[in-house]
Amino acid sequence: MHLDFRYLSSNRIQKDSRDIMLTSNTKKAIALLRDMYYRHGYGKDNLCDFSDSSTQKMLGNLESVGLICLRTDEVANALSSYELCKPLFEITLQDLLLATGEGICPVFNNKEKIYEQYGTAASRLGVLNEVTCELLAKIRIIDL
Repeated sequence: MHLDFRYLSSNRIQKDSRDIMLTSNTKKAIALLRDMYYRHGYGKDNLCDFSDSSTQKMLGNLESVGLICLRTDEVANALSSYELCKPLFEITLQDLLLATGEGICPVFNNKEKIYEQYGTAASRLGVLNEVTCELLAKIRIIDL
């Protein structure tokens, strides 16, 4: 198994208790993708605000890596103008990290919060967190 530290965001070590492991931008990308999935699959209303410039930027990032695309004959003027390029269950956290340019925020204290916040993905994120924390503890600043 290869752990690519380009995705590690150690300069953002848990400044806010709401950003446990995943940054707010990564969580926003997840919300956008879920909104597209539920809207197209189940007819729910939009859950995210398209008028926000950060939402538009995030949509551009998701489109540039091929996770979403403009619907046929649509103009990018509403969230409903976009659709998923593949089923939601095939989109991985790695896909999102590449799209957003974000990283993982290791949790050094109160690791139980990971399990409270992430449901079924918690066990995998917990292992990732443990391995990341262990590896970071072995890297000396003098070696960088």
